[in-house]
Amino acid sequence: LSFGDYVSESLNTSYRYFVEVPPGLPRLAIEIFDADIGLGGATEDTAGRDRDRGGYDTSVNYALFDPNGLARPTQFTSGNASLPVGSDNAWLAFVDTTGESASDNFTVAAYNNNTGILSWSSNWIETNDDGNAGTGEILITGGRLRIEDDGGTASTIERQVNLSGYTSATFTFAFETENVEAGDQMRVEVSNNGGGSWTTLETFTGPFAASSRSYNITGSIASNTRVRFTEITGYTGTDRFFVDNLAITGGPITPGHWEVRIDMSSAATAGDDINAFGLRAHDGTAGAGGTELKTYVDSINGLGSNPPASGTTSRSYTLYPYVTSGCICAKNDFDFDSNSGNVGSMSFTSRTGTFTQNFASAALSADNVWSRGNIAGWTTDKIGDGYGIWQAAVTVNSYLVGGTPNGNYANFYVSNFQAAANPPTANPTTNAFRVYLPTDGGGAPTKLYLKQLAVHVFGPNPSAVGQPSVIDVIVTVTNPTPNGITFNASNLVTANVPGLGVVYAGNATVTQGSVLTQPAVGSTGNITWNPGVLAAGNAATLSYRVTVTPTSAGQRLPITGLPATGNGTRAQYIDETGNTTQARARYTFGPLCELAVTAGIPTAAPATISGVITGNNGLPLSGVSVSLSGDMTDRTITNANGAYRFDNVGTDGFYSVTPSRANFSFTPAQRSFSLNGNHTNAVFTGQAGNDTANPLDEDGFFVRQHYLDFLGREPE
Repeated sequence: LSFGDYVSESLNTSYRYFVEVPPGLPRLAIEIFDADIGLGGATEDTAGRDRDRGGYDTSVNYALFDPNGLARPTQFTSGNASLPVGSDNAWLAFVDTTGESASDNFTVAAYNNNTGILSWSSNWIETNDDGNAGTGEILITGGRLRIEDDGGTASTIERQVNLSGYTSATFTFAFETENVEAGDQMRVEVSNNGGGSWTTLETFTGPFAASSRSYNITGSIASNTRVRFTEITGYTGTDRFFVDNLAITGGPITPGHWEVRIDMSSAATAGDDINAFGLRAHDGTAGAGGTELKTYVDSINGLGSNPPASGTTSRSYTLYPYVTSGCICAKNDFDFDSNSGNVGSMSFTSRTGTFTQNFASAALSADNVWSRGNIAGWTTDKIGDGYGIWQAAVTVNSYLVGGTPNGNYANFYVSNFQAAANPPTANPTTNAFRVYLPTDGGGAPTKLYLKQLAVHVFGPNPSAVGQPSVIDVIVTVTNPTPNGITFNASNLVTANVPGLGVVYAGNATVTQGSVLTQPAVGSTGNITWNPGVLAAGNAATLSYRVTVTPTSAGQRLPITGLPATGNGTRAQYIDETGNTTQARARYTFGPLCELAVTAGIPTAAPATISGVITGNNGLPLSGVSVSLSGDMTDRTITNANGAYRFDNVGTDGFYSVTPSRANFSFTPAQRSFSLNGNHTNAVFTGQAGNDTANPLDEDGFFVRQHYLDFLGREPE
């Protein structure tokens, strides 16, 4: 515990990181930086990597688990002062695969190699040779499998894999020959019964330059599928058939959350050295031009700063907590040693950038104890717009003990409003938020977010005792990720009318999907909304009305459900990995902090607009003139032609426009909504017009889900 590693020492368990793999990923590459512990020698600690405590004698175990929780083979499984080879101060492939494959790149002279993520059921099996991967007529040499024959009984080598559950399978390898005569023959075969019988895939006759082969072996899928190379004739003396990069692929890479488990508990080591490492995941191209895969820690992460030769030093981390529920959250840290001076700081900034909370050194944990600091204030009674990916800037300072430099190491996680008191009893920790690692560019990853706001429609404002006021509640779900996110009949957006002076007033409308359930007007209960598939880069909105009637002066009436009751506004969905069976991929965002109306305090009031709506020819449409003015944080704009709702000031403004009894009409065509005043260049473009499935009447038209660039400026 004096070394600040609560996970390894107190919990005696592993650190857990998760890689989000989207559907259709052509290649999965997960790499670990500096996977050794001390391979670089005495300079590692001064370089800010591994730290020696009395001689490098510590090991770490690395493991990979697929979205079904099954352990998968990796290219190395441990790190210490000598392994993995080539890992010091370098990125090393932990997994690199183009599918669910059992593969062998023959990099080591051993018959149990596995460089894929599907396990072989057996080692390579020789017949009519010595059974040794390093000697004999059949062996592994120079990073390839070499097959010869001694001129006697034909030699073979075969290996088995379990393909149960797969609907297709492919067998691939690279090959070439050396010193082979025209009549020499080598045969490649497949078996679907463990070698009881064989099907010839191809017979190679004579010499071949470097080439490759791919065979569809779907018809041989079995629990004991085998492949075999058989020398038919020739291949004596120095006649050779070389094989490399062999793989049996049973299907595409399974989408979902893949776990990288890093274990330095007593099961892995008795040592106490520091293991500094990095983690990244991508589609085989690291950095520019590649596809990054979002990676997060659940839940506790290790941070630290090695001691310098003299004085003190610091190390800064930028991490991204995914804050998705409640009115408060909390930072949790262990063993920051704040009783030893200025040992660092933490700063948390909301997704919108409008809220920041700082924790100075004195607010961090002392030696060998946990500290919790609540974070609150990013929501208000009229708008909850701060949820989603936050930024956490964490600095760890080393310090002096009697003038001697001392390193400083800590554990850290972010919890939601339901978290139990520290110390945590497990990792992952119940009711902790996921904390994402930075992108290649050091920025925030993209994740879905949910928000809600309240806008006064009519009736007294401020609300008055005994007098009803009608409020619009607007719930928006936004998908900034590059993949679609799925809602369905069992994965819905749910809002709640809580009662106690607040009842449903109807008028539920959505920009996509459908409202499945809603209370009767004048009653309470849930509104459920199925948006369907929310496409990449899109947002969708639910709007409904409530009637609020205070019974006493100053009374605060929640108009949406409270988080503590479980009825707060929330969205359950299948995330961008598209995995419908993995619990981690079925995420619940929320419950959000409640919106509320307080008697005597104004609720957001409508702003006014003026200006023009233009047609395809750029000329104003008859009878319509609108402009933008007033406090746009009010989020609603009205004029004689109807109500223009506005949501989310800033660069991604969202409009839904509902004129009523307008004295003009639209045909199905592209239209532009141009705003004057402070936003001359802001143009709103979208589809509007008659819908044969929903004919227009005197209520006018509806423009669905469009975006407006406000040039980063909030309207005056």
